[in-house]
Formats: sequence, C-alpha cells, structure tokens
Amino acid sequence: MSVPARIAALVLTLVLTGCSSQMIPGSSGPSASGGSGNSGSSGSGSGASSGSGSAVSTCGSGGSTNAAAYVYVSAGDSSSSNPQANFEIVGYSAAADGTLTPVPGSPFPTTGLMPLYTAGTGSTLFGADGYNIDSFQVQANGCLNPQGSVVAGQGSPANPAFMPMNLSLDPQGADLYSFDYGLPDGFSDFGSWSFNTGTGGLTQVGANVGGAGNSGMLAFSSSHEYAVTSYCYDRGGEIVQEYQRTNSGALVRFGYGPLPTAASGSFYCPLGAAADGSNHIVIAMAPCQTEYLPCIASGPEQLAVYSVADSGKLSTASTWQNMTAVDSAPADGSVNYQFSPDDRYFAISSFTGLQLFAWDSATVTLTSIATIRSGGACSNTGTGGGCSGPRFGNVAWDQNDHLYTTLNQQLLVYSVSPSGLTPAPGSPYSLPSPAWVTVLPQNAQ
Repeated sequence: MSVPARIAALVLTLVLTGCSSQMIPGSSGPSASGGSGNSGSSGSGSGASSGSGSAVSTCGSGGSTNAAAYVYVSAGDSSSSNPQANFEIVGYSAAADGTLTPVPGSPFPTTGLMPLYTAGTGSTLFGADGYNIDSFQVQANGCLNPQGSVVAGQGSPANPAFMPMNLSLDPQGADLYSFDYGLPDGFSDFGSWSFNTGTGGLTQVGANVGGAGNSGMLAFSSSHEYAVTSYCYDRGGEIVQEYQRTNSGALVRFGYGPLPTAASGSFYCPLGAAADGSNHIVIAMAPCQTEYLPCIASGPEQLAVYSVADSGKLSTASTWQNMTAVDSAPADGSVNYQFSPDDRYFAISSFTGLQLFAWDSATVTLTSIATIRSGGACSNTGTGGGCSGPRFGNVAWDQNDHLYTTLNQQLLVYSVSPSGLTPAPGSPYSLPSPAWVTVLPQNAQ
C-alpha cells in the first residue's frame, strides 16, 4: 500500500472513531497484565481568516474545582440520530487518584466536521477538525468557552484538500504546531502558529514547512530550539527529519538524523517521535523486508533512542541488536507514544495493544513493565492486508502518573507504578466511539 493510501486509511480511521459524549461510570473494560500557559501576547488572530462559525458558550461563573487535571475527549454527539454528523468535546475533572467527574457544561458543542484532534496549555485548548483550528478558553472549573476559529486548511469544509489534524505545543506552551495532511498525494507539512491566551487568536508565523511525512508526531528538544519527526514513504525513503525553531516560533527544516543499523536484508521504517526532558528522542522503527512500502514486517517494532546535541544534531547508538522490542505494536505504522511528565515511564499504543515501559535516562534504557491486548489484529502480505477490530487510541498523561487512552466505547484511566498498570477508581468510563484525549495538568497532588 502506498503512503497516500495508508494515510487516507488512517484519516478515515480517525474520522470514524468519534461518536458520543455522556460518561457512564462503572462499566466493564480490560484489565492490566502485569504545560504551563503561553505568557506571550503575539497573535490576535488577524493573520488568519475566520472559521465557519463558533459553538455557543455554556459556561457559568463557577470557581476552581481544585482539579489535578482536566481531561477532554473529542467524540460524536450521542443525542443525535447520526452521532458522526455532529462532534463535541466531553470534559472531566481528574482528582489526584485519577477519579473523573464531568466538568460544568460538558459536553461542549463544536462546529467540527471531524472529531477535534486537540492540544492545550493550562488555560487554552485547541482543536483541529481537518479544516479549521478552534480555540477554547479553559475556565477555572474546567468549562470550555469558545474563543475563535481560523481556517487552516484548503479546499472547502465539506471537501478539504489540505487538512490540519494532529496538533502539538512546544514544551513551554508558547507556540502551536499543526500537522497538515495534503490530499490527494499525501504530502504533508507542519504549520506554525502564535496565539494570544487572552483572546485565543491564532496567527500563522512563517510558511508551512515540509517533511511532516505521515505520523503527525512532533517531539521537541529540552532546549525547545529543535524538533524532530520521522516517516517513510513508498519510493524508498526512510526519514528522520530535524527542524529548528526560530525566535518567532516558526519551524524551518534543519537536517536529517541517522537511522539505526538494521539486520542484513532488513530496512527500518520510522514513524513519529517522542522526547523526554533530558535531550533524548525515542522513535519507533518497523523492520521491513524491503526498502519500499508496503512494509512486510521482518520482526516486531523496535524503539531507537537518540541524543540531541547542543547544535541540534541527532546521534544514536541504537542497532537492531540492542533496541527494545515493542510486542504491543504491529509493523504497520499505527502507533502513538509519549513519555510521562516525570520521565519515569514511556507508553505506546496501537491497533493491537498498549504497552508500558520504565525509562532510565541515565542509562538510556527502556524496560517493559506491562502489556494489554486490544483484541485487534493487523496483517500485510504485500498484496493486501490492513488492521481490523478494536484499537487503542492516543495516549496522554497527567502529572500524577495516570495514563489515559481509549478502547472500543470507553475512556480508560490507569494508575502507573513500577509494578504495572492498575485501573484508576471509576475507570473505565463509557463513551461511544471516543476519538482523541487531551490532558491539561492543573495541580500536581
């Protein structure tokens, strides 16, 4: 399957994952086996055209709930006869032990044509729906007030040709970055945006920069000056892309990182990137029998570890012989992964499983702690294949070592410890076809 076809399938998968809103505690689910806000004022939104409308505010004047975190899940409208025709955001207040309660006003309507793929700071939440990027002000009680919407895509809302999807913030929460997937050829860019926390206004800074590939994942160095992503494509190109972040916040292409040494007759297909707080980047590598896509797996995915020099250049000592294997992920590129805020843990999700690792930055070591199977399966014979069945959604963390993800019609919350994953009190929560989870830490407790 070519990259455009793979991405089109991924986009379709993401579109189809959003469906409902109401939290129903106490339903059954799988069991385990084993930023601060932007202080700048650049950008008032005048540099981008307005979106297709604003959702109506439902926030009152409630005070702070003293939440450890606010959790927002993009989903469809459960009250609609066609849930996937209307999308909304379901909000929760997370206690220190991971227990969730709905925030006032939840669920929050949106004007999105797709589920919103979200990112946020302590006071602002952003959502990309494939055409617009919307801004929401996070009230003291977790309620969301719509602040504005800008057109970030091309084409039309009903038929977008260049689609803002995954969103990232730099580690200081100063600038926003959109992964813009291009149809029909699959060539993708990153857009750079400054924003005003008072108005939610977004202004694009610099031009879109190429080399975004097909992952949508962007990882920043500890200095916040450099960023990394990775991807591969069907003409025989495996890319670890380096960017430099300018004073304005715009990304510019900087160089290419090395690939780990592969076994004889094998080629690595990298996808995505995640950063810890000590200038390490982890990239998932799928070993393939051929340099060209589709990737016919020659083994399980592995995790390459890179170091970022002061100059921004990447280096790695990872090889096929010393890299940690991922037994929860198929070699098909359907992965999402993140470090915990305290850098003690690393989690990766995919169609087939959720896996937790302990991370030691001093020895640069990943050690598997727990794996949970989704029940989904993937295959690729070179002439056909794909993934089917339930899959885990993206992974997100709060500052109290709780891991959030979705599976089937549920939002899952796990308490993480060196001994593994334990469902947090009240987890799982029923949410028909949730699409994307974002956690905004408020108070570490």
